Amino acid sequence: VKFYAAQIFLVFEYLHHFDILYRDLKSDSRPENILIAENGYLKVTDFGFAKHINGRTYTLCGTP
Repeated sequence: VKFYAAQIFLVFEYLHHFDILYRDLKSDSRPENILIAENGYLKVTDFGFAKHINGRTYTLCGTP
């Protein structure tokens, strides 16, 4: 679990470096936007709600 949690953290750290906000991570029992590759590493998918930001964003996605 620590291995996968660290990978998710690194993904968001990488996106943050490029000012990209990923807004579609599911927190239910079956995270649909995270895949496990053959080598065991995670792949984050579905960047449809992702947004390049320059400061604050005022948009909402999904159910508030």
